[in-house]
Amino acid sequence: MSRHPLDHSNPEQGARAEEFARIEREHGAEGPHPSTVALQRRTNDSADDGARVKAYTRIERGEQS
Repeated sequence: MSRHPLDHSNPEQGARAEEFARIEREHGAEGPHPSTVALQRRTNDSADDGARVKAYTRIERGEQS
């Protein structure tokens, strides 16, 4: 007895579904949400990361400032 036609996997369909999902995530029904666009355009202020890591490790060790 052979398998039902829907039970057969087709690798091409998976790639197509992933592409449709990507387009839907990026554009949605009316395009990306304004808050998403604002986050993507925001500058990356990573210059303060070193100080932040030092503060977190100091707190983790239980030291007072």
